[in-house]
This record gives sequence, C-alpha cells and structure tokens, in this order.
Amino acid sequence: MPEAFLRERLEQRLEKGLLRSLKTYDNLVDLTSNDYLGLARRPLSFQEESRGSTGSRLLTGNSLYYEEVESQVAAYFKTESALIYSTGYAANLGLISAVCQGAVFFDEDIHASCHDGMKLAGADCYPFRHNDMDHLEGRLKRSDTERKFILVESIYSTNGDRAPLEDISALADAYGALLIVDEAHAGGVFGAGLAAHINTFARVIAFGKAFGVHGGAVIGSALLKEYLLNFSRSFIYSTAPSNHFYRSIESSLGMVEEERPKLLELMKHYDLEAPVKAVFVKDPIKASKALLEEGFFVRALLPPTVRKPCLRLCLHAFNTQEEIDRFWRILCEKDMLLPV
Repeated sequence: MPEAFLRERLEQRLEKGLLRSLKTYDNLVDLTSNDYLGLARRPLSFQEESRGSTGSRLLTGNSLYYEEVESQVAAYFKTESALIYSTGYAANLGLISAVCQGAVFFDEDIHASCHDGMKLAGADCYPFRHNDMDHLEGRLKRSDTERKFILVESIYSTNGDRAPLEDISALADAYGALLIVDEAHAGGVFGAGLAAHINTFARVIAFGKAFGVHGGAVIGSALLKEYLLNFSRSFIYSTAPSNHFYRSIESSLGMVEEERPKLLELMKHYDLEAPVKAVFVKDPIKASKALLEEGFFVRALLPPTVRKPCLRLCLHAFNTQEEIDRFWRILCEKDMLLPV
C-alpha cells in the first residue's frame, strides 16, 4: 500500500495521545480563542467589491488602496513602513527566510513559524533558554559571526510570558545584533505593541488575534520593505488577498481602542500581564473534557506544541469575572490543579 507510511505515522501519534483532528463547538464560554478583543464576532459593515486580486502584488494584484492600508498599519504601530502578508505565519516565514543569513539567537519558546523561517534561511541557529538573558549573552559572546540576529516574541503564545525587551535590546546593541520581535499576541492588546519604544530591526504583527480578522505584516524601515519586495518568497509568489481582506484590516484598526479597556481591566483583576496564561493541571486532556461538560471551551496543549502539557487560558474583552471565577472553581473542586 503506497500510503502505508502515512498511516504508520498517524498511528504512532495516536498511541502517544497527540493525534490532532478538526472539531466544532457551539454555545460554550470561550476561554481559548485568540479573539482577545471580540472583534471577530462583529459583522462587517461593507460589501466585498471584488472576488479576487487577479495575481501577486508584484504582477497585477496591487492597488493604491492596498498601499494606503499599509501606511495606516505603519502609522498605528509607530513605524516607517509595513508590508502585509496573507497570514502571520507567512509574514514570519517570509521575513526570517529572506534576511537571516548569519547567526540567529532565538528563544527556545519561539513560534513554529519562526523555526520554519530559520530552516529556510539556512542560518546558523542557536537557541537560548526561555527569557534567560545570561544564557543569551553567553551565546552572543562566543559568536564571531559578523551578522547576528536575535529572535523573540514580546508575549509568548502558550504561556503568556513577557520578554524582557529592554534587556534584550541592550544586548543587541552591545553585540551588534539585529532584533526581530514577533508581536502577534501584543499588537492591539497593548496598542502599538510592547516593542514600539525600543530599537528593533523588524517586528511581525498578526491580525488574527486582537484585530479579529486574518493576515499579518512585517513592520520596520522603508528599506526593509523594499528588500522584502525583492527577496521574500512567501510574499513574491503568493496571490494577493482580495480588497475585502484589506478593508477588514482597515476597519479593525479603528475598533481595537473601543474594547481594549475591558480586556486590560480583566487582566488587572486577575493580576495577569498578558491575555494568555498556561495553567498546569494533573491531566490537561481530562481537565479540558471536564470543563467542556461544564460549558467551557479551554484547550489542552501537548508536546510537540509545548514542552510541558498544560491548559491554555485566554481572556477576552467579552468574558466576565463570573465566568473566570467559575473556571478556577471547577478546577479546584475537581482537584485538577498541580501544586504551585
């Protein structure tokens, strides 16, 4: 059977309890999606003007309107320029694969799209322990590579940890490294992001989180944008998204400030620095199923997505304190939490 190797690998994953599948859930309390500000729930107030863009933006798929939206994105994130990609994944892939020729020093908890970008770049890659500045500096000291990059997230997507961006920026300056920050889970939640005030080579924004739509952008200098137009394969060889896609991004830029205070207040009440938190329980799969029976949608994260199995709790502007309190109460009453 020619496809036997496919079945074999799937069965191996099933035996480990790691098999993925598509499911749908309705009428549950959402504590797991990336729709932090609830904008994905809002209906669009405009009609799609065209079904498609007819080609890549470098061929027939560009328009003055698309460039205007990019200018609005750059202005919102307080930077010189922005280049929009069809997804945040494509943005990370296109940026890192195009520019990271040299040595890349990356936090071990960095997103999968960054790992894939590094593979395509063919760079010398050196992981450092999560948020460990001593380990990062030691690696930088030992490197004699002329071109160095540091790759981090401002908020890590599974555990909600913040990167010590000021310290990382200082190390980048001290060792002549270019800093790339993935702001997927910070952009919009914290306005222009957490890295807007430090010196960065590039930042990556994902519109599928707080902005409630989809797509991504690389933001930075005008020179970087020109470089990516010429060397970023995931941009060059992709059909441009439709007019509707850009109108969705534009409309969300004007909505985030309405909902941000609600989410920030909820985070403050529970003493959280980010809208996402890893909750460590005795059996994440069992805990997720128990919460589902109580009307809560909270996903279990397992290796290889994370190093340590956990529940991923996401807060949203539309969640209530009563819902969050009930979530914790269920875990406590069923004795599912691991001791701190």
